[in-house]
Amino acid sequence: MIDYISDSANFILRPATLADTRQMAGLAGGATGAQALADWMDDGSAYAAWHVAEDPTGRLLGFQRIGAKADLTSGACEIATFLRDGAALAVGSRLFEATAEAARLLGYRWIDARFARGNEGAGIYYQSHGFRLLGETADSITMRYEID
Repeated sequence: MIDYISDSANFILRPATLADTRQMAGLAGGATGAQALADWMDDGSAYAAWHVAEDPTGRLLGFQRIGAKADLTSGACEIATFLRDGAALAVGSRLFEATAEAARLLGYRWIDARFARGNEGAGIYYQSHGFRLLGETADSITMRYEID
């Protein structure tokens, strides 16, 4: 897996730990709490990868997670991405590089991204990283990334 990486954009990318869950919950903006994130990290951890990006003071700039999901085929994983408002573009790009590599190492063949229809930032983010539209409902969009 990816270990600590210093970046010229002045942030560090590393695997997430349970000690990060409070800051991660803050970035998730009410979508989930610290205990729920800790439980999520423990659930299915052999088939999941979590990465965080932090500035030199330890403040989280973003995090990303991939893992199996019951309604996906065995070769697929879901992705969740949370970035601090105003985080440099490099943060999201480096997180995805680490996540895509982790997905390869875990044996996944594709990554599923599902997000609310009104979340234009998510659509732009995933499309810029090679995801293609898979489907839409009245309230959500699904995109897919094929792993090489």
